[in-house]
Amino acid sequence: MSFKDSTLWKNLPNLIGLGILIFILLFLLANFGYIRACDIPGFSGVYYAIKGKPRIAIVYGDDGSGNPEKLREIIIQRTNLFPDEIHVDDLKTGGVLDKYQLVIVDHAKTISTSSLYAFRDYVMKGGRLVWFADSGTGLGDNDYVCEKITFAYLPAAVYDENDSEAIQCAQEWVEVTPNDPESVGSGICAKNFSDLVLKFIKINKTIYENAFSGNIIPCPSVKSAFQVNGAERIEKCIQALPDKNEINADDIEYYCSYDRLGFGFDYWKRGAVETETGKKLPAFDFGATVLGIDYVGEKQGSASLFLRPVDPSHELIKGYSTKTDVSQYLGEANFSIVDATGYEYRTKVIMNLQIGEKTYPAVVVSSPVGPLLTGKGLVVYYAFPLEEIINYDEATGKYEGGGINLVDNLIKFMTC
Repeated sequence: MSFKDSTLWKNLPNLIGLGILIFILLFLLANFGYIRACDIPGFSGVYYAIKGKPRIAIVYGDDGSGNPEKLREIIIQRTNLFPDEIHVDDLKTGGVLDKYQLVIVDHAKTISTSSLYAFRDYVMKGGRLVWFADSGTGLGDNDYVCEKITFAYLPAAVYDENDSEAIQCAQEWVEVTPNDPESVGSGICAKNFSDLVLKFIKINKTIYENAFSGNIIPCPSVKSAFQVNGAERIEKCIQALPDKNEINADDIEYYCSYDRLGFGFDYWKRGAVETETGKKLPAFDFGATVLGIDYVGEKQGSASLFLRPVDPSHELIKGYSTKTDVSQYLGEANFSIVDATGYEYRTKVIMNLQIGEKTYPAVVVSSPVGPLLTGKGLVVYYAFPLEEIINYDEATGKYEGGGINLVDNLIKFMTC
């Protein structure tokens, strides 16, 4: 029997059609971020031949760690890809990042809340985001950082003295969550931690006095008819102050520092904001929902930091020397992986910063999830700017050093 008379030949059109459908499906899955093109052997070359080379954007600001110009030169030399440079303030219009397969944020400490939303939306659509060091830890002019703090009291209504039922205990707690200002969402909002503590003291006193004055008094059958939830860090700070009667911002700054109390102020926990076009954006925690981490503060003291691999075979750190001294970079702070709010299964630490006997995550890979995120995007966070640990050899005209592997691995990992 000839091949043309075989069953395979007769079904060849169907097999070709099936192959085309599978290719289209794979292309769409890669295009919308559900799979990586390089995960399928031989597919990435065909994919980028149709799609075009990956487009990269380096988003920069006016302050912070890093050198975006140097980073761009390194990427060009190593990959022959030419990243676009975008100032962080240009993201307020929305949709600017949609055409890029990879967005790197460098030297952009001050980022407004509305611009942070642009990064969140980009990742939500399946984008790939690389975040360096202290980016986004500086507030814009109209931004606030909010702590979720709720005051609650169990009231008792006081009636006429001749009434046999003079006191009627309430069955439910009355909760008060102040908005300050009203447009920036729930909780106590401030520009810095000192302001937050002072606002807390003022609001706490005011609510207590209003709740238990006039015709409302605490129910006598309850030992504690007034509660404050979510303010452990603030109350710990107040207890550390030497003079409880005259609390001022300078004392808070000194006695409540990271070195003394072991925590910083999370500038990624933004309050809601009204944009220049009048649109109101709700409060959100950029670090937890997008980056997959709680918070990284600025390095304290002069301790040397060393990188320690958790998974030395990982694509992002393969071939990199882990004994590089990065003491001048962002480091010791209240930096912890989100592991108690449903994010642990999508976050992986592949490198740590080692400071004495303590270790802190330095490279975090995260696939963001949550009520506002679909989980399609991919985020890589570095606690230090890669270009700062790469040297330029004037004799050869090339960049070199162990850190160059980090750039090579990162671009390959994020654009494949």
